[in-house]
Amino acid sequence: MGSGEAWLARNGRIIKGRWEKPTVLSRTIFLGPDKKPYSIARGSVWIEVVPKEMMRKAKYE
Repeated sequence: MGSGEAWLARNGRIIKGRWEKPTVLSRTIFLGPDKKPYSIARGSVWIEVVPKEMMRKAKYE
């Protein structure tokens, strides 16, 4: 279905990774910089989709 770049935040740290969704029925998989699955903590999860052209303007602290 798709894949792309991802910025993953957990425990106050942000890393560059990837997301992959092989088919419409499969779960989205998040991968860390080592290409291994990146676990998502239990509880509330926030996902924001940002158009590529907006990434230069995105800021985080």
